[in-house]
Amino acid sequence: MIYEWIEKNVQLQNVAEKTEAFFRSRNFKVIAEEQPGNWVVSAAGHDKERTYVVFVKIHGASADFFVEFDRNIQEHFLKFTGTASLFGLGALARRDLDKVAFLEDLERDFWLYMEDFLTSKRASRPNDVTKA
Repeated sequence: MIYEWIEKNVQLQNVAEKTEAFFRSRNFKVIAEEQPGNWVVSAAGHDKERTYVVFVKIHGASADFFVEFDRNIQEHFLKFTGTASLFGLGALARRDLDKVAFLEDLERDFWLYMEDFLTSKRASRPNDVTKA
């Protein structure tokens, strides 16, 4: 999903640092990298059965910028889960659906965290650009 914030006047580095803090608070390993015109924050976490990888891209200017949350889910694999259940592979499909649910919850919490941070900077609500 991508959100656009308008008239925020916040340094993109601060947004990247807050993004890092969000993932670190959830025991993810995090790398933030400044690239020409944007920041990319890569986060990886795991539990006993799964590894989670998330990318957050921050681009634009201090006043108006976009934040993109990429859950790194391959859509064609999700389509496979229904077919897998028909052939007795339901346990595998269930595990992958659990991963998707975890990442959806993580993304929801991330947007609430970012909105709270940007609101504390006298920011208005984001404009929803696209839903992925």
